[in-house]
Amino acid sequence: GESQDRFRPSAAMLGRALGRVAAHEIHHVLTGSGAHDDEGLMKRSFDRRDLCGSELSFSGGSVRRLRASLGTTREQAAARAKTIADD
Repeated sequence: GESQDRFRPSAAMLGRALGRVAAHEIHHVLTGSGAHDDEGLMKRSFDRRDLCGSELSFSGGSVRRLRASLGTTREQAAARAKTIADD
C-alpha cells in the first residue's frame, strides 16, 4: 500500500540491513559455498523484517560450515587458545 511506498529507513536501520547482507555474502566467500538455510542470515532472500528487525543470526548449520571451512572447530579453537596461553 501507500504506507509501504513511503517507508524510509533510518541510518541505523540501513546500516543494520547492509551489515546483514554483507555477513551473508562474506559467509559464501569464506565457505566457498552457495548453500542457503531455511532461516537466519543464510536464507535465500530477506524481507524488511529480516533486514531491519532487532535480531537475525547464523543458524547452527551455518556456523558449523564456516568453522569447518576455516578449520576452527571448537576443539581446534580451544587447542589454539591453550597453546597461546602456554607460551
